[in-house]
Amino acid sequence: MSELHVGDRVELLGPLGRGFTVADTACAKLLVGGGIGLVPLFLLAEALIAKGHKVRLLMGGRSRDDILAVTEFERLGVETYVSTDDGSLGEAGIVTRVLERKLDKYPCAEVYACGPMPMLAAVEQVCATRNVPLQVSLEAHMACGVGACLGCVVKGAGHSDQAPNYLCTCKEGPVFDAKELDWGRAVATGAGCPEGGCR
Repeated sequence: MSELHVGDRVELLGPLGRGFTVADTACAKLLVGGGIGLVPLFLLAEALIAKGHKVRLLMGGRSRDDILAVTEFERLGVETYVSTDDGSLGEAGIVTRVLERKLDKYPCAEVYACGPMPMLAAVEQVCATRNVPLQVSLEAHMACGVGACLGCVVKGAGHSDQAPNYLCTCKEGPVFDAKELDWGRAVATGAGCPEGGCR
């Protein structure tokens, strides 16, 4: 792309995959993100605010160097909470502690998350315990974008060696309802699904 010139023709294939589904309810909209996972959450925040929803973002990282775009979210009108593992910015600790407190305050909530898989697994555990709806956007390397190469698969709910259930992140995601995924088997991306392909 760096070699393109003004007026050059570029072919694109899209839209691909599945994005966040926004329910028009009065429940609190809580976004949880870290690192590059904040990019899709920014676009989601724009869409939620355009529909008149109040948006709260909980962003976490190892240190202040991992926290991105705080000012950009605040300019949108997003209520932003920052936590870092080392306490170098915002609250010291992991982002799920902030999430637990927000869910204590807003028991009627919908959570949307994007970030590293360990963070998503921790968010899923908090939401599952409280029976709070959660959508996650997975960060997987996607080569083909149409489910042909099977390079971005994750284990779906009910997966076992006897009954494999693989889902293609590019085609059936990247956003999933958390209940669609097999969190107990440490949802791993890029594992490939040689026995029968993706569902």
